[in-house]
Amino acid sequence: MLPSVKNHQSHVEILKQKGLIIDNDETLIFYLSHIGYHRLSEYFKAFQYKDGAFFPHTNFKQILAVYTFDRKLRLLFLDAIERIEVSFRSMLSYTMCLRTNDINWLTNIENFYFRKNTEGTKEKIFEGIQQKLKQAILYSKEKSMRSFREKNPNTFPESGKIFNRLGFGETSFIFTRLQRRFKESISQHYDIPEERLVSWMISLSYVRNICAHHSRLWNKTLDKPFSKNKKFDFKLNHIFAAVCAIITLLKVISPNSTWKAEFETLIRQHPYIPKNKMGFPHDWELTLSLV
Repeated sequence: MLPSVKNHQSHVEILKQKGLIIDNDETLIFYLSHIGYHRLSEYFKAFQYKDGAFFPHTNFKQILAVYTFDRKLRLLFLDAIERIEVSFRSMLSYTMCLRTNDINWLTNIENFYFRKNTEGTKEKIFEGIQQKLKQAILYSKEKSMRSFREKNPNTFPESGKIFNRLGFGETSFIFTRLQRRFKESISQHYDIPEERLVSWMISLSYVRNICAHHSRLWNKTLDKPFSKNKKFDFKLNHIFAAVCAIITLLKVISPNSTWKAEFETLIRQHPYIPKNKMGFPHDWELTLSLV
């Protein structure tokens, strides 16, 4: 039997029954109208027992404050990840053109690495990469790319133009497939070991998608954790690991960036946020000073 349709007032009554303190029904109904019950319910969970009952003295104002904090956090992350993504695409394309002396290096199967006996044939996987690139070119609405397609229907544009059309996830995927010597050359620009940069780019691409789709970020357990850094001891599948990766990369990409200070300010402006749910170590300020 399908669940019955509930109006906002019904949701208000259900939340009251679960123990949520609501100072003004109309205020809650306003937010349910413009945010949605199911979207807000993702933020209820941090204040609930497993049976759905709210912790004693939980007020809707607290949940709304966390929701607002999470929105600010996502915007801050997007600001940093945009700079990282643009830099990474540029560095990858430029380095590969120089190393291979070929602006169309993406079409050469010898530039890529494929694990044996685990993923299918080398040629089949390479063809999959080529299909991703063709789709990026085909669906681009940029005037210059449309003009290129019309004049060169069976030819790839140079790699710099292609990467300008690829998303972070596609760029990270191509990076992971490169021959190791190429990945090492690119990693040197960021002063980060090759294995760590591979992990970070995959993880940051995942975090970027969370932010771009306006999903809950603050206490998310990341499906794609960051690689271990022997220098520090904190959870690698929580947001604090992403913060450390971002700060490390921005030191190279944008040396005068104020992102770290902006992040610390945001945290201090919201002292009620349970930092342990974000993977913060108890000495988080010291840790960030050492990143």
